[in-house]
Amino acid sequence: DREDNSTMLAKYKPQQGKAGLPMNVHVIRSLTPGMSNTLTLPFDVEEGEMTAIFGEGYKLLQLNTTDPGSINVEAQAFNVNLVEATTIEAGVPYLITPTEAVNNMHFYDRVIQRATNAECVAGEATDLVQFCGLLDKTHLTAGDKSCLFLYPNNTLVWSAEGDNSSMNSLRAYFKVNAPAGAPL
Repeated sequence: DREDNSTMLAKYKPQQGKAGLPMNVHVIRSLTPGMSNTLTLPFDVEEGEMTAIFGEGYKLLQLNTTDPGSINVEAQAFNVNLVEATTIEAGVPYLITPTEAVNNMHFYDRVIQRATNAECVAGEATDLVQFCGLLDKTHLTAGDKSCLFLYPNNTLVWSAEGDNSSMNSLRAYFKVNAPAGAPL
């Protein structure tokens, strides 16, 4: 998940009018039990497979598109509303909290359904809080106050000033569309 996946995803994505080729996918990534992680995959994962990979009692959350969240400008805070999910849909960003240690994920006979980064998930284009999935390694803009990233210990942080780094693939971030002049 540290490399640029765009060439591989485009190569194996179904072409118009043709079925995609099933392939085995190995995601090199570790997830700690009890810690939330963002996750976006280019293929679907069924409920039965989720328990085998993430452990009995795992928690899978996605953005509530009916009421995605709000921003309180005076308190300089925002609220994200998430709902439980049971399956993973290709290109949709999720928060996953495994109950068992995950040291790499193996998926068999998968058809790549998305070859480019997903659109941000929101109820409407004007929503103040969105959840954006990444399928490729993505450059972070230093000091960007519109994107929040999940760090260890379930902490959300802005891209640091002077930090011109990248976010690894198959993850997600929260996009905050604050009103003009909001002190975020």
